[in-house]
Amino acid sequence: MRWDDIEILRAIDALQEQRGGGPAPGSGRDVMNGIAGSWVADSALISGFAYELDLARSAGLLTFEVLDHAVAYRTQNPDFYLQNVQKLALTITGRDRARGRVVQVPLPDLGEDDGHLISHLVLGRIGGAIEQQYSCEQAVVFQDESGIDLDRIPAPPDFQPQSVTDVLTSLERWGGSAGRRVLRGFIGRWLSDQLHTGPDDGLRRSLLTQLARQGWHVRDGSLVSGDPRPPEASPDIVPESLHPWIWDAARKLWESEHYRPAVQAAATAMNERLQDKLGRHDLADDKLIQEAFSDKPAEPGKPRLRIPGDPSNPTVASLQRGVPQFGVGCFWVIRNPATHETADWSPQEALEQLAALSVLARGIDMCEVATHQLAAPGNDALGAPSSQPGGAGSWVRNVVVNSDFLSKPEGRLRR
Repeated sequence: MRWDDIEILRAIDALQEQRGGGPAPGSGRDVMNGIAGSWVADSALISGFAYELDLARSAGLLTFEVLDHAVAYRTQNPDFYLQNVQKLALTITGRDRARGRVVQVPLPDLGEDDGHLISHLVLGRIGGAIEQQYSCEQAVVFQDESGIDLDRIPAPPDFQPQSVTDVLTSLERWGGSAGRRVLRGFIGRWLSDQLHTGPDDGLRRSLLTQLARQGWHVRDGSLVSGDPRPPEASPDIVPESLHPWIWDAARKLWESEHYRPAVQAAATAMNERLQDKLGRHDLADDKLIQEAFSDKPAEPGKPRLRIPGDPSNPTVASLQRGVPQFGVGCFWVIRNPATHETADWSPQEALEQLAALSVLARGIDMCEVATHQLAAPGNDALGAPSSQPGGAGSWVRNVVVNSDFLSKPEGRLRR
């Protein structure tokens, strides 16, 4: 059983109506037993009911009196405290709230508070993350500024919250509907980065997944109950989505479950594509890629590969330096073992190797080919990009080079 603040307000309103107005008869203990339909003996429920009354009074919905000698027993002996709560009466705002006429705060969504528990493991992870960010004194300030009134944390007499996790657990276990609403709002805002600090991206994703599996979802900065949802599958590397140079060469061997040979075939095809792109078959593998990306201008029979764009652009310059180094690594770390080892590899290991080769293929496929150009009269241009085709990948950028002067009589070489 869990206490609902609206139900409490309606019960008090009904008692006042029976008397034609004025405070409700009996004590807070009597009202609690009347709502429960029997004598309440559970200490947690008793403490929770006292907490609900205090919250309603703090919110301006309810008034009551407590005999002087019982005030000090609010946390030490909630049962004795409730027996001495007298003259319960709704304010105008509380009466309107109970009757649903003028709603200052939306009535609780039953889907948000249907007895659905929040895992204590989740509460522990949240509390632990906050405790790592703050000292004890700072954590107190953080909770207070985040809407948690530490002076009104419900708990049995023998349990005193000592940590953030204890506070969150107390709100969930003994806080009643209002306490759980405070808890859900705090967690929702914390996960949504609406407080001073929040979780890192990794912890946020993990907690949202864990909560979704339990039927909790963040909506408008609050945690709300809904249908449990299995975690979304992580993105997969689909072999068919690899660069065509790689998958076309590996496909048959891969589908016949020869994974290491599939990687070896893809690496060999990568080398052949590079040779064809440059029109060079005198070099191969790492030596060819180093020669292709050399900083030297193109020479006769030694074309170069250039990343498209302004060479002074930091990204272009980074790719121009990085692609050949990555390529050398691929040939050393992937092609050579795939060629010389005899044991087969697991599908996962082989797929990772193919993915790396695919990255290299896209980097090379996007490059322009700079060839040695004979200068026209009055033109010193050497090493300009040629119109040599650069492959059929999705990153292809066709380069059209104006070579009209070579087709004109005045541009042709004379013997």
